[in-house]
Amino acid sequence: MYLQKLELENFRNYPKLDIKFEAKPGIFILLGENAQGKTNFLESIFLLSFPRSFRAKTQRELIKFSENYYTIKGQYKAEKSLSLKIGYQQKPVKRSYQKNDVQIQLKEYLTNFQSVIFTPEDIEIISGAPSDRRRLIDTILSQTDREYFEDLVGFTRILKQRNALLKKIKGHFAKIDELKYWDDELIRLTIAVTEKRKKFFKYVAENLPRLYQDLADDHSEQIHVEYNYTAKTKEDHFDDYPTTVRAYLEDERKREIEIGHTIVGPHRDDFSLKLNDRPVANYCSRGEKRTFMLALKIVEMQYLEEVTGQRPVLLLDDVFSELDPQRRMKLIELAKEYQTFISTVEESYFADYKGKIRLFKVEKNEVLPYN
Repeated sequence: MYLQKLELENFRNYPKLDIKFEAKPGIFILLGENAQGKTNFLESIFLLSFPRSFRAKTQRELIKFSENYYTIKGQYKAEKSLSLKIGYQQKPVKRSYQKNDVQIQLKEYLTNFQSVIFTPEDIEIISGAPSDRRRLIDTILSQTDREYFEDLVGFTRILKQRNALLKKIKGHFAKIDELKYWDDELIRLTIAVTEKRKKFFKYVAENLPRLYQDLADDHSEQIHVEYNYTAKTKEDHFDDYPTTVRAYLEDERKREIEIGHTIVGPHRDDFSLKLNDRPVANYCSRGEKRTFMLALKIVEMQYLEEVTGQRPVLLLDDVFSELDPQRRMKLIELAKEYQTFISTVEESYFADYKGKIRLFKVEKNEVLPYN
């Protein structure tokens, strides 16, 4: 699937934008100084695939200053004509998701279009908080599996209600028996979410080592991927995973009541990477971490393509300044096979590809053809 047209209204620094692209594999360079809106442009494309910003904490941050709403619309070339549109209004609060000009729910909106974003800040995913790594997993899986997204939303709701009950039990305002319903729901949704995450990490473990070795140009490196999920350490002691989770929940009952917080479930999951038996987060250089993150993004692209049968749009936000010439070349060679949008302040990175790329100048809230 390829983006043919992008329309923005009151999004970030863009009061209005209407721009067309060639709907085919190729590289589109967004050239401009800092703070001109290059990242905002990439963010708008990403939001059409997954309407949760990788930068903003609230929807209000996406609205142009002094305005009340924003909209983003994309038209795509696929087997059938497709247009997607999202929007948010502050007063009164209103969220909008449209497919082919028909209003739909978020769960129906998801999985229609996929994109992969890679930013310099993504390197922090490897050594940062577990919540950042869970967010990466959830973003990938929610773009391909509506049921996964629904289960994740359901789990979050159950978690909030169960935590409230645990606090009541601790304060002697409720009985332990009242946990049974919430435990059953917690277990059901934990299994649903975890099984799909495990399947995804099986794919990662099969593909990441080779990709990292290729990018590092060193096939002697040993790469290990580990997904750490609820009750993993107890799994060998029980007949099946549901029984394992229930046993773990019962073992942690007293501690959960003491702290008034649920400690069993996918909200505590994490994954780790090892290079030659050493944790990447603690022992690797920034350059090695950057290579790991690039490899992870390539795995993400390949996974989305394999599951959906269509290539995602690739979005690269000023990452070339962080890469050495060898990795820049490898990334460009890969990017040519996808419809790729790259933001940069430095045109010289692409000097060897003149005639093979399309340049756009980003300046003063406008995006205009440059060559």
